[in-house]
Amino acid sequence: MADGNTAFRAENGHLIERATNTLIRGGHNAVVPDGVSAIGEAAFRRTSGIAELYIPTSVVSIGNYFIADSSVTVILYAGSEEAWGAIEKTDMWNFGNREVRMEYSAGLPTQTHEVLVVYFSNTGNTQEVAEYIAAAAGGVLWQIVPQVAYTEEDLDYTDSNCRARQEQNDENARPAIEGSVARFVEYAAVFIGHPIWWGGAPRIIQTFIESYDFSNKQVYTFSTSASSSGSGAIFCGN
Repeated sequence: MADGNTAFRAENGHLIERATNTLIRGGHNAVVPDGVSAIGEAAFRRTSGIAELYIPTSVVSIGNYFIADSSVTVILYAGSEEAWGAIEKTDMWNFGNREVRMEYSAGLPTQTHEVLVVYFSNTGNTQEVAEYIAAAAGGVLWQIVPQVAYTEEDLDYTDSNCRARQEQNDENARPAIEGSVARFVEYAAVFIGHPIWWGGAPRIIQTFIESYDFSNKQVYTFSTSASSSGSGAIFCGN
């Protein structure tokens, strides 16, 4: 969401109309923000990766089919059963997901983060974009840190024999990464960001991608570059 947008805002990864305070499109975060007054028609339709959806007592209206064909199995409502009954909605609110179960006077779900934002950044530019995406999507940041850090000499574009250039020229190069993502399997959506080195993604990005199983996950990629078009950015077909 662009800064200064007067029509919509992003919160917890959800798209919210400012004028009506209506959540019109749900993201991959399991918590509807407190203060939202309405959830629009089909707002969470076909959303994957969320089993428990938390709804605060500030919500007074819910549109039809709002969780249709989604992975939601439990509605965690912060208020009482009586308060839930008072919410403006029709009997079509759970159309497409009639098996959903209700829990009243509920707390937040145990896992509120469904989006992972992974990035590799050597100068800070990609990190800045990753932080923006995580804030907008309600995601968790995870930085790819090489076991052997890159020095200025390693990234010297004027040196055809520098470490990074040698790695880029070797399709089998897989620089080692420090640590691993905890509970990777729990994330429904993964963003992967990197700079462009010599027209392509750094080989360490392939190290990361080949280290995890991306089955049944939505994968998005982004890249930063001072001069390249970005056509060499990593692509994750899924």
